[in-house]
Amino acid sequence: MQTYCQIAELSEQLDEVDQEKDSKTANALLQKMDELQKKLGPEVVALLDGLKDVDPNSPDDQEIASIIESLDESCQD
Repeated sequence: MQTYCQIAELSEQLDEVDQEKDSKTANALLQKMDELQKKLGPEVVALLDGLKDVDPNSPDDQEIASIIESLDESCQD
């Protein structure tokens, strides 16, 4: 859970850096995120990669979004 929360925090930082057009920092954050995702295991990496192919209006996407939202809320505790 700690690793997931670290990835979520880096993702938030990446969103901020993208707005500032700081590609050097963005690349560093992406590298850290990749390293952390590898710690979670190949199944999680495959899931995250596969999410881009899910229809955003499908029941599957809504269920996945609900699960991720629950995980994100756990990181705020």
